[in-house]
Formats: sequence, C-alpha cells, structure tokens
Amino acid sequence: YEFSCLMSDPGSDRQVIHPDTPFIGSDDSSPVLYTCFVALQDMTLDMGPTCWLPGTHTRQVHEAFQDESSRDENTDSPKDALLRSQPSVLGVLPKGSCGIFDSRLLHAGTANRTNLPRAILY
Repeated sequence: YEFSCLMSDPGSDRQVIHPDTPFIGSDDSSPVLYTCFVALQDMTLDMGPTCWLPGTHTRQVHEAFQDESSRDENTDSPKDALLRSQPSVLGVLPKGSCGIFDSRLLHAGTANRTNLPRAILY
C-alpha cells in the first residue's frame, strides 16, 4: 500500500489527530489495513513520538470524530468531547522497535522539541 519514511524536523508542531484509513463497512473487527511504524532511532518523549488513542478504530468513534455539528460557546463539539474522553498512549520506542496498529485508529505525531530530526519508517 505504502512504504516510506516520515521525517519530523526539529521544532515541528504536532500533527492533527487522524486515522490512516477511514472506517469502511459494518464490522469493527475487520481492519482493512495495518500500519507499521519502525523507529529508526531511539524515540524519546521530546522527539515527538506518535500518540495513539486505543479503541478509536470503531464505526461509532469514527462517526463522532467526523461529526462537525454546530455547538454553542459553552459546549464542546462532538469531536472535541470525543477527543477529551479518550485515553492515549505515547509511542516511546527504542531504535529498531516496531509499533503495529489498525490503520483506522486515531493517532498523531507529537511536537519535536529537540534539535534532532525524527525518522519513522512506515
């Protein structure tokens, strides 16, 4: 499907939370694709590791994530409420480690606050 290296330069901002593929079909248990990240160097907290939101690969979560309905100034949007309610895991990986996840899982690279570029093979 895709084979590349994602680079995050020093000082890069975090990515927007996203899935690699949309939710398609009706069965939560049938991933269309797995994403594999291989750390090409030790991934530390300040280098901008990937933030994963476990359990967000389902139809229900994707529907809430894509809900752009209006809100008033005192209420979170459905998307904001969803993101605030989800636990997260940071992918602090030693060089050569691999993270494999359902491509529908919501995730984002965090900000690179070092003076080194970050490289992830995917």
